[in-house]
Amino acid sequence: IQTILFGKFVGKDSFGSKYYENKNGKRWIIYNSEIDATKIPDNWYSWMHHTKNKIENLKTLLPDTRIYF
Repeated sequence: IQTILFGKFVGKDSFGSKYYENKNGKRWIIYNSEIDATKIPDNWYSWMHHTKNKIENLKTLLPDTRIYF
């Protein structure tokens, strides 16, 4: 009922699971099939936990500057 009344649909992942958010910033997922948190893709996992994926934000990767002997 919370999803119907207060949830704003944000998106859908490749597994068909739907992601919602309310006006207070609470985020949740409605799984397409069985509940399995390991099926949450990286970008949605970051969104669910209010974190930024640092790797996605890098424009270029730094070259390997180690010296091998």
